[in-house]
Amino acid sequence: FAETVSSLQEKVDVLSKARSQCDASLSLLSASDNDRDLEMISTKPLQDVVDRLALEGFQGLNQWVSSLDQRCRVALRERTSDRLVRWALALEGAPIICDVEDEVSVDVGCLRSRHCLVTSESGIQLDPPVTSARLTLQAQVSRLVDAARQLPRLRASRFDALNNDDGDAYDDLLVEEDNSSRTLTKALDAALAAIERRVTDCIAREKRWARHSGLWRLTVSDVARALDEKHPEHVKDYTYDSGGRLDAWARCLEGAGASRRDADADLGFEEERRRGAADDVLRAVVTRQPDRFYSSTDPDNGLAVVIDARKAHTAVKHRLDARLVDLRAEARERYATHASGLLKLAKASRDKLERVDERRCSCREALAQLALHASLQESLPAWRATVQGLLRLEWCLKTQEEDQHDDELDLWLEASLVEGAVDACAQVLETRKGRLDGEKAALRAEADAELVKARMASAAISESWRALKPERLGEGENACATTAQAQERLQ
Repeated sequence: FAETVSSLQEKVDVLSKARSQCDASLSLLSASDNDRDLEMISTKPLQDVVDRLALEGFQGLNQWVSSLDQRCRVALRERTSDRLVRWALALEGAPIICDVEDEVSVDVGCLRSRHCLVTSESGIQLDPPVTSARLTLQAQVSRLVDAARQLPRLRASRFDALNNDDGDAYDDLLVEEDNSSRTLTKALDAALAAIERRVTDCIAREKRWARHSGLWRLTVSDVARALDEKHPEHVKDYTYDSGGRLDAWARCLEGAGASRRDADADLGFEEERRRGAADDVLRAVVTRQPDRFYSSTDPDNGLAVVIDARKAHTAVKHRLDARLVDLRAEARERYATHASGLLKLAKASRDKLERVDERRCSCREALAQLALHASLQESLPAWRATVQGLLRLEWCLKTQEEDQHDDELDLWLEASLVEGAVDACAQVLETRKGRLDGEKAALRAEADAELVKARMASAAISESWRALKPERLGEGENACATTAQAQERLQ
């Protein structure tokens, strides 16, 4: 009896020790370790305990091992969920609240995805493309999950795996639908959603650079043709721009200058993050509990995708500088043409207005002046619109010129001089129009008298013709002679 009791006591001690070892192994398995090496995850300590019990001669281990395997599966789900959460937080640059002393022990980072902006005749693209960033980050998630999925399941005997059709690894059992798998599913969905947010951010950053792709496709002639088609000329009685195109050219120059500044700002944005990404691993931001100090780790702002834009910026800068020179030259030529044309037209119109004295002019001259007044009154709004376009274009040209001595506008083509000429013409027009309005009654009476005289002369000619016209014309030379005689009588 004593030997039986002693044997049972030994078995109880073995089982108690095995239980303690299993609990400790499961606790370690469910908690994230302080090493990113996923090969450290293993179920070997648990399987060693099962093997020792089998060697000790314990029977009926199948049910106990099945229960232990279920607990191991739950522990692996907790561990994988925790790693996925920390990985997603590292990807997003979000803080992790913890109460441990060593921040490295809770830091599970992810590898950065590095790209380079390249330029070609087709535009600006990322190399490798954005899809590569998505695949790189998704591969890291797969490695995190596969580290647990590929672990061998616990068996009551190692020979059971040879006759088991389900395989020796957990595989999809890790994500089977049950109560303990919901946390893992949520963590996996959150990690994949974080990847899509990072990829979307990368696409937006690429699009910011893609705005400059038109530099490789459009020339100054294409820009000029597009502006002319967008702002067609509606004024037919003079050959200069009515203001719309000049204003469009001013906006074009402003946009080109803004693009040059945006390229520098985009480079600064990417360089700040590229220089901060000295290593290839993103570290999650660890924040202490409220009663602890904050850690010295700086946030990464979620920029897991690093873009080297230095070469692309150099190419864009040179293209933009050359394009700005060409655009300014074309804009200066259009400015000079339109300013000189409007200045000459305003001065010529003023001379025409001042050339005639309304109080001493004839009725015919007065009517011509009235027609001129009406035409100028209709054209003045278009003139003023042209002046506003010239003022804005002049301001853009002068503010963007780096060397005023080489590219300074001609003094006689200043927009202020054109504006003064238009205002002077408008003032003379208003004064002359007032004088003509005062003489309208006399001009109308004189015009009516001239009309009466014209009607009387017309009636007299008609009466003479009816009296003197031949009643019958001859043939050939006689007809010509008869008509000539009738004309002599009328004269």
